[in-house]
Amino acid sequence: MGSDKKIKIGINGFGRIGRLVARVALQRSDVELVAVNDPFISTDYMTYMFKYDSVHGQWKHHDIKVKDSKTLLFGEKAVTVFGSRNPEEIPWGETGAEFVVESTGVFTDKDKAAAHLKGGAKKVIISAPSKDAPCSWLVSMRRITSQTLMLSLMLAALQTVLLPWPRLLMTDSELLKVL
Repeated sequence: MGSDKKIKIGINGFGRIGRLVARVALQRSDVELVAVNDPFISTDYMTYMFKYDSVHGQWKHHDIKVKDSKTLLFGEKAVTVFGSRNPEEIPWGETGAEFVVESTGVFTDKDKAAAHLKGGAKKVIISAPSKDAPCSWLVSMRRITSQTLMLSLMLAALQTVLLPWPRLLMTDSELLKVL
């Protein structure tokens, strides 16, 4: 993968972890948030919760607003919003999402998380405990360009994990679990 290519991600679940992943992704030049799925939250409420986070404070990097019921605008960047309860029905491939961050806490075993692959995702990152998905711990890694990419892992509680970014998770496994 070239160093100038952005990793396109989708997020399933726009609760605490999903919004945290979105905040980090939107501040990185090598990651592009292309889609969010949450069947229980309207785009208006997604916008409100993202702007006024009770832990991280008010979002001040660029404006976020609702374009329509299926699109959020982060500055000029359009992000597609889906509202499907079934991961198999989420068309991740249509948005170009290569990685899906599974942050609902519901689809945590291999078979359930693999449903995202049917929608076109290439890999799934599970953000909650899993009984059968592999666990990955990454602290630093050398890129092909010999630059060191450092990661911070925040392990305050099980549901407040800061995920290492997908560029580091390019492995043969399609399902990855990060603690």
